[in-house]
Amino acid sequence: MINNFDGIKKTTASSAREAYAVFLVIVLSWAFSTTSLAAAEPESKWVSVINLIASPERYHGKLVHVTGWATISFEDTALCLSEKPASTKECLWLEITEGPFALSEGQTTYPKAEAEWKKFHNQVITIQGAFDMRNQGHMGAFSGAIGRISKVYLVRRPRGE
Repeated sequence: MINNFDGIKKTTASSAREAYAVFLVIVLSWAFSTTSLAAAEPESKWVSVINLIASPERYHGKLVHVTGWATISFEDTALCLSEKPASTKECLWLEITEGPFALSEGQTTYPKAEAEWKKFHNQVITIQGAFDMRNQGHMGAFSGAIGRISKVYLVRRPRGE
């Protein structure tokens, strides 16, 4: 038997059981908290526009972070390799109605989304979203699409702005 500070006598076996129970609660709490965090924020891959265009099957359906020049105009919402691409095949279609500016039901109207996205027109941005190699955008003119966009970061403004 051991004497506790409060004057209650306990056996060594019961103290060991209590210590084990506390340890088990701490370990299980940590395990459940890390599992729920992983489920809440799936891992995304940092990839370039050129890699998505060159190897679309490698990234299809995956959550990606990608940086490029944004073009936001009617029937041309895209993330491109350069400020003035030679072709829309050098760009990825952006599903702007599936993004951070969506209404509570998860979708928004195109005019509302376009108005929100306009601030990124002709600027370098980084976005996080799901890559879809089968979605070729307006009239099949693009090399894939980024949908379910969850994050948009302004990287830099063009000179003179």
